[in-house]
Amino acid sequence: MREKLEHGFFRSASIAGNYQSPASSRPSLSEIWKFVLIQTRYRVFDPLDESDPPLLPLSGSVRIMLCCGPTPVTSETLDKYPSLECIVGTSAGYDHFDLAECRRRGIRVTGAGDSFSEDAADFAVGLLIDVLRRVSVADRFVRAGSWPVEGKFPLGSKIETFQKKKLGTIEPSAFRSATEAGKGVVGTGKMTLYLTCIFTQVGGKRVGIVGLGSIGSRIGKRLEAFGCSIAYTSKRMKPNVSFPFHSNIHDLEINSDVLILCCALTKYTHHIVGKEALTALGKEGIVINVGRGALIDEEELVQFLKRGEIGGAGLDVYENEPHVPKELFGLS
Repeated sequence: MREKLEHGFFRSASIAGNYQSPASSRPSLSEIWKFVLIQTRYRVFDPLDESDPPLLPLSGSVRIMLCCGPTPVTSETLDKYPSLECIVGTSAGYDHFDLAECRRRGIRVTGAGDSFSEDAADFAVGLLIDVLRRVSVADRFVRAGSWPVEGKFPLGSKIETFQKKKLGTIEPSAFRSATEAGKGVVGTGKMTLYLTCIFTQVGGKRVGIVGLGSIGSRIGKRLEAFGCSIAYTSKRMKPNVSFPFHSNIHDLEINSDVLILCCALTKYTHHIVGKEALTALGKEGIVINVGRGALIDEEELVQFLKRGEIGGAGLDVYENEPHVPKELFGLS
């Protein structure tokens, strides 16, 4: 059990509220649980309210636990509630529950399902745009007063990719008119003409999605609108999905410019992105994580970013929250 873990009990309801919050900003149960129907049927005990009577004697009658956010529920937690029948989680994912122990005790576990899938998908796309266009970095640049001192901020990258388009060949005598028109010429004798000032969009960045579930499918749908090329890997190929499927993450990595993680954290996906994956993405590659922090080997990611061996990372989650590697603070 981590520090700061608090328990709230509902007396006649036999319901326990379980949540974790920093000591400096602990919310009361009335701020967390806005369940009017529960509050009208049962008396709510707030563990942060010193005027509440002792709660320990009530734990033996608790049948339902309301778990706020990713608060860990371990076997030690369950020992305190011998009559517990069901855990109701308010977040996506089940990695913070000891599922094996819950199964052994016959305790049912529920989660938020796809309640936050739209929000997570929006945030994943927002992180990708931020990393590519360097929005938050540019914001810090302006706020620090660096613009008048250092000049213009470097441009970022577009989500779409571009390439030169061959127009044909011209005689050397046409060189001057071609360059004056803003076109570059390469070669000798008959010269090959390309558009260099005006690029032609030929598609979007290659985006690989790890975990095409409720969140991943929504991310793919959003990025399709940007003209991105979507592929995915998942536990199994999804029926009626047109995106190319890769049976393993390595094949996905080497065929992606961007890797987006939104899969569940299990013993198989722990550190699924490490040295090999980051190397495969390369110096222009981007990794986005809206799943769980431990999907990425954070130490390896920090080193790759510091050495400039990966293009960037957009992280919504970290391996040891709320602690973030200090090395990341100085990167831009």
